[in-house]
Amino acid sequence: MLFLIIAFLVLTGRTIYILHASSTIEHKNVTLGFLGFSTGYGPPFRIQLLGSAFLIAMDEINSKPNILPNSHLNYVYLETECSAKHTLDSIVMGVKDDHVYGFIGPVCSNSGVIGGLLTSQWNVPTVAYGGTDSALSDKSIYDTYSRTQF
Repeated sequence: MLFLIIAFLVLTGRTIYILHASSTIEHKNVTLGFLGFSTGYGPPFRIQLLGSAFLIAMDEINSKPNILPNSHLNYVYLETECSAKHTLDSIVMGVKDDHVYGFIGPVCSNSGVIGGLLTSQWNVPTVAYGGTDSALSDKSIYDTYSRTQF
């Protein structure tokens, strides 16, 4: 399922032009931000469990050149601590310092509500694997934010 989340994020995000790039365009590195947490909540949402699946999905995508021609996925892990303040800091640093194209996560509703506002304002695609707050369903506000369910 994580493979599908990453593929969805890349295909629906700002990197869509890569899929239509001619073979003469140079190799493009695409960085995704993984908004996770290492403490609190129990399995299956902690980075210690999801991190491996995330890496396997990225390796699978990178091993198939027809999925993202002339491109390579990279990632940066960004700790949220399931805190709205930490999530904002992680998103800002991810975009500013790591040139993140899109985010996967966060799992916590409070982080998703605040982080989703920022990523929507900046037009950065975000696919969350959690968050149950009904506000996140309002596409007039959270237009670049999508959720999956287990």
